[in-house]
Amino acid sequence: MSSGSKSSPRTKTGRAKKTAKKTSARTKGSRRSSGRPAAPVEALVDLARVLSKLRVRWFVFGAQAVNAYGVPRMTADLDVTVMLEPASTGRIQKALELGGFSSRVDDVGAFVARTRVMPLVHRPTGFLVDIVLGQEGLEEEMSRRVEHMQIEGVEVPMISLRDLIVTKVLAGREKDREDVRQLLRTTHGVPAGEIRAALAALDELLERSDLMPGFERLLRESSET
Repeated sequence: MSSGSKSSPRTKTGRAKKTAKKTSARTKGSRRSSGRPAAPVEALVDLARVLSKLRVRWFVFGAQAVNAYGVPRMTADLDVTVMLEPASTGRIQKALELGGFSSRVDDVGAFVARTRVMPLVHRPTGFLVDIVLGQEGLEEEMSRRVEHMQIEGVEVPMISLRDLIVTKVLAGREKDREDVRQLLRTTHGVPAGEIRAALAALDELLERSDLMPGFERLLRESSET
């Protein structure tokens, strides 16, 4: 696992430039004035319908997960992890196309083989979606600890609060640290002990010594305001 450019369980490369779009504090409550769900929510619901039919394990992470746990977040795209190997992506491409999603790259197979990322656009809204192909290990464990949330009447597996905070601390950018501060301030039931244990294990695995102390610092900062 890499700290990467986003709070993903893995570094992602080759991403298109994006324009940020804001969603509401609670994903499932975000709507346009027309009565339709906001673009990120509409894209997420359509994606959930496709992936549920395919019976693959997956979860939402990143900014949309922060929104779902009650912290408003500017977001340029929707990030999900799907537990698939690159060789298996061909079978979901057609389903995604039929479900309203088009690839943002010409040679999907080559791009996925190189990056383990499938870049898509949700045609009805123009919202960008990145599917990260998960691997055994940390992402496999995260996929088994998801929180199932009802969004627009559709069940969506969301990265657990524990894992969301761990990935944010690991990513280490200022906006990720601010996400953690806000989650600690506004979210009830933060499993601080489990987070400490996970970060201590990652410090040892990655031969680092800053992850758990960094979390402790964020805990103190979140209680100061």
